[in-house]
Amino acid sequence: MSSLKILRGSVDGLLLFEANTSEQYPDSPSGDIQRMKWAAGWMEIRGFCPHGFAVVSRRRYTPADDNPFRYDLRYELRCLSSAE
Repeated sequence: MSSLKILRGSVDGLLLFEANTSEQYPDSPSGDIQRMKWAAGWMEIRGFCPHGFAVVSRRRYTPADDNPFRYDLRYELRCLSSAE
């Protein structure tokens, strides 16, 4: 399960991509490759980032985080410009 949304209050237009890990897609580099494919799919569906995107930050959610949908991982993404 995953979701993509614009980060509220972000002056840089950052996007928040949240995803769960699983046995098939663990918290690992190979799991991240698949999750970035999911993020790219969300981007295409929503019409975001026609020139691609970069991961600004990635971290696991902690018990102290506001995480009502119980995602495991949180990525902040930014759209690339045509010049990047």
